Amino acid sequence: DGKMQQLRFLTKRSYLNDRFQAQAYLKILADTLKPFMAECPNVQIILPARVPIVRFQHRLSDLQCDVSMSEFQSSYYMSKLLWSLSSIDSRVAPLVFVIRRWAREASITQSTPGPWFSNFQMTLLVIFYLQSIEILPKLNYINEQSVTTSSSLSSQDVTSVNGDLTDDLILMNELENIRR
Repeated sequence: DGKMQQLRFLTKRSYLNDRFQAQAYLKILADTLKPFMAECPNVQIILPARVPIVRFQHRLSDLQCDVSMSEFQSSYYMSKLLWSLSSIDSRVAPLVFVIRRWAREASITQSTPGPWFSNFQMTLLVIFYLQSIEILPKLNYINEQSVTTSSSLSSQDVTSVNGDLTDDLILMNELENIRR
């Protein structure tokens, strides 16, 4: 149905460095997925990346999953922002898919980390292009609308203003009006 799913859990701090803690938990997750989740073959552990992840394909739903752990939740908010932008215009997601597929076929991107473009970078390039031809709003505009909308509402009207653009229904309505 196009909704993004999330799983969050809290742990006690056990390492001096957040990065080492995230890597340790991701390794435990990957080591657990491999023997116990037959629906998730080809579990990849990508720990040396800037944002360490465990990547796997869920066979039954045909979903590719990237799991990261971060205190700042920037990947969570970025995912919500990308989902919000793709909700503005129905052409965005198919265009991103086609460009990412073309980039993979042309060996511009690869599934392993390295000195080549990532799928995320290709997605951002597509978004930038769509902003430059005014199909998508620029992030400054979205941020201004979010601040204006959030400051005019009482705290009872907004469940989460912490940059969580998708949950701000008024902002989503404003973005929807841009498309028309």
